[in-house]
Amino acid sequence: MTSNGRDDFFALIHKGQRRELFAAIVKAGTLDWSDRSDAAAFERYWIEIHRMLVGHAKQEETHFFPLLNEWTSELIDAEHAVHADLDRALTELTRLVGATAAAPTLEAGLSVYRRLTEFVANYLLHQLEEETIVMPAIWQHCTDEEIEAARSRFVSGQAPEGVVRSRRAVLPAISRSERAAMLATLRASRPAAFDAAMADAERLLEPVDWDHLNQDLALTAVD
Repeated sequence: MTSNGRDDFFALIHKGQRRELFAAIVKAGTLDWSDRSDAAAFERYWIEIHRMLVGHAKQEETHFFPLLNEWTSELIDAEHAVHADLDRALTELTRLVGATAAAPTLEAGLSVYRRLTEFVANYLLHQLEEETIVMPAIWQHCTDEEIEAARSRFVSGQAPEGVVRSRRAVLPAISRSERAAMLATLRASRPAAFDAAMADAERLLEPVDWDHLNQDLALTAVD
């Protein structure tokens, strides 16, 4: 939920994606690209992020963008075009990472780093458009019931591995209040998912954040 009390499809997952992408930039910038094992490890790490981004875009196009087809098809056509451009750039970047991992050099690693920062810069702009243009348009044209139905279709359509990957990206990337609200909702609606999320939270969060989460959930349970 947002400050307007309505569901936001993009805010939390985008925070998780940003954290993952920023971490990838740091890794690429500090990696010894002349070391074959380090370069191969980065390739495996990046392929996982690639899959997360592709899965997220597919879910948006399947469940969220269609909400606006009747109202503002021009906006959605533009978002589809941006998705296609980003997908091509992501595929090219992943190929470059793979080629560099196969023949690692410092010069090739620097090229990966620069191409990665270029991709992330463009991806951040797209995320901002979705958060500040697409989501407000959905709020304007759709009822809460329509938004909830789209959310339900999204949740049921996720592959289990995608759910886990997204959750692990999001949990360390969001605020204390967002984390507590997310977990409280899971506890009320999907107990098994709540237990899995808590196990991830205990592993991923800093000790102080883990303590805060348990305190906040205890207060929510009392309320």
